[in-house]
Amino acid sequence: MSNTPTAALLDKKQQLVAAAFQLFYQRGVHQVGINEVLSTAGVAKKTLYHHFPAKQELLLAVLEQRATDWLNWMAGRLSQAERGSAALEAFFLALQDWFAGEVPQLHSFHGCFFTKVALEVHEQAVQARCQQFRLDLAALVAPHLQLCWPQEQQASTKLGLLLLLKDGAETAAALNADPTAAMRALSLWQLAARHPA
Repeated sequence: MSNTPTAALLDKKQQLVAAAFQLFYQRGVHQVGINEVLSTAGVAKKTLYHHFPAKQELLLAVLEQRATDWLNWMAGRLSQAERGSAALEAFFLALQDWFAGEVPQLHSFHGCFFTKVALEVHEQAVQARCQQFRLDLAALVAPHLQLCWPQEQQASTKLGLLLLLKDGAETAAALNADPTAAMRALSLWQLAARHPA
């Protein structure tokens, strides 16, 4: 039941994670203090430390939630397309919608959260979680790449290109407020996909 103490604690934990994500994503981890997270979440400091004894633990929870939300969203978008090349093109179309602010569950676009955090916070656990997101993303698109390029080396090369185009499109879109960066990345992807290597 939603009115049990356990459910209430979970709600508070989710409030903390949601508030921290919004603040960290917009302004950066080091620019946001714990008191601001508490104020935004409307949660007492005692509750925060019950769930997250340190700021890094809160950040790891935020990264975990963001990875789940982002990957579930992208998996849903890929599942709406035919497997293989159509799904890989749908990947870039999904990015365009995200860049344009048309994906409410991901909030306003401010670049790749994982890249931003990895550049700012150098603790090993945080770096590892950011790298895991990239591995999970690679695993999500890998079956579609393998359908198009059955040879492992070719699929691996195309995966590297796809991730590079994603990174570049995210950076261009964030710096220039330009959602069409995803379409330019798609054009480059389509050109490269016609090349056998």
